[in-house]
Amino acid sequence: MFISSNAWPIQRPIFVTLSIAWQRCYRLTRLGMLAALFFSGSASGETSATDSPTLSTLNALSDAVQALARRVHPCVVKVVAMGYLREEEESSDQGAVSRGQNSGSGVIIDPNGYIVTNAHVLSGADHAQVTLPATALSADREGWSPGVGKNLTAQVVGIDAETDIALLRVPETGLPFLPLTLSPPIRQGQVVLAFGSPLGLEDSVSLGIVSSSARQFGPEDMIAYIQTDAPINAGSSGGPLIDAAGRVVGINTLFLTESGASEGLGFAVPVDLAAAVVEQLRHTGRAVRAYIGLDLRTVSPSLAAAWELPSVGGIVVQDVDQEGPARDADIAPGDLIDSVDGRPIANLLHLNISLYRASADTRLELGVLRDGRRLVVPVEVRDREPPISQIATAVRKRSLLSQFGIFVTDMNKDLANELGQSRGEGGVLVVATLGETLALGETLEVGDIIYRMNRDPVTSIEQLRQLLSVMKAGEPVAFQVERDGRLRFVATDIP
Repeated sequence: MFISSNAWPIQRPIFVTLSIAWQRCYRLTRLGMLAALFFSGSASGETSATDSPTLSTLNALSDAVQALARRVHPCVVKVVAMGYLREEEESSDQGAVSRGQNSGSGVIIDPNGYIVTNAHVLSGADHAQVTLPATALSADREGWSPGVGKNLTAQVVGIDAETDIALLRVPETGLPFLPLTLSPPIRQGQVVLAFGSPLGLEDSVSLGIVSSSARQFGPEDMIAYIQTDAPINAGSSGGPLIDAAGRVVGINTLFLTESGASEGLGFAVPVDLAAAVVEQLRHTGRAVRAYIGLDLRTVSPSLAAAWELPSVGGIVVQDVDQEGPARDADIAPGDLIDSVDGRPIANLLHLNISLYRASADTRLELGVLRDGRRLVVPVEVRDREPPISQIATAVRKRSLLSQFGIFVTDMNKDLANELGQSRGEGGVLVVATLGETLALGETLEVGDIIYRMNRDPVTSIEQLRQLLSVMKAGEPVAFQVERDGRLRFVATDIP
């Protein structure tokens, strides 16, 4: 999970400065818990260590954790992804990428070889390799020996950067697996175990509790994570978070740290969200992102006071996409939305959960408050691939224009809206560079939208490749690009 900073930062770990006092408090708390356990026996007047109720309790706990680890271990894999990864943040070119690899974890969720991991583990990867534990297959299979895992090339079924969930498949059947099924609600204080390959150390498990069952990093965040103090380190990404019954309750995703190592602030994507995304990836190869065409925000106490609303809660419409389904349903800026399909919603997260689960070409019944009137407005749900996923997919070998060391993707309406394209339509977007280029003269930069090469219009990657294919090394070329909202020409030579 902590990925080196040369990983593509679409979904990457978040690092914040935490006080040394927090670390000490955390450690003292753990020591205090252990001391309480050990001294409780003596406080009750017990004198025999072998007969101590405390010892019996600890032995029972130890046996239960061991049994659970034996059951889960065969289902947890190591994932290594190779490809073009973003260079260190200290690089002078913040859009530069280079060949490298990421390491993470995964969990087998189906006996036919389907494996869930994190999207950031696979970001920019050409291919992925999965190491199955030796216990994942019976020892009598050809090529297997006790204690030796098996490396397999994995097919990338689909990646969803927004939720940081990805799906792989390996060519094996009859594998042990842990299904992604809905479990009882997660509770604060619940005991959980985190499995994975932290820092590349395969077959690792850590024990902790749920620190928070729904942690958001900001009021408008799209995901509420499970926070745990079970140690999660670099390489734990994609491993399962397991409850005491052996059920997957989350997919380990990120941690907050001051030192770069785990400090008891780990976070997992809840299993219900992961399961919904995996189902879409499995059937369509990508996550189906429901779209209703609204710019929304949660009603804050200040906004509620300014508008003299009876209570805080719900969400307010800030703007409406003029070509979106909400516009067709006559939703207007200033409308308050407080329910979806009859279920009350308190914030933007609740609406996002409904959108994640909605299918295209269905309708959501939005409860709307407008000028003191309560309305129920049906809004059509449309499917739109997030622009960020298109950019992530573009960083692949097939989108590399090797002559100029750039990765490109075709512009479309969604990307144009996301990037604020203002000087033209169509074109090709530069999404990353290889850092060093052999071209002489000026260079193309990340964010450039290429409209013309010499005097020929550029409408797609394939057309740009065709134009370049007839040119020889040393010939001059001039690109017309939009950069920071202004048109300019970039002149260079074919290397």
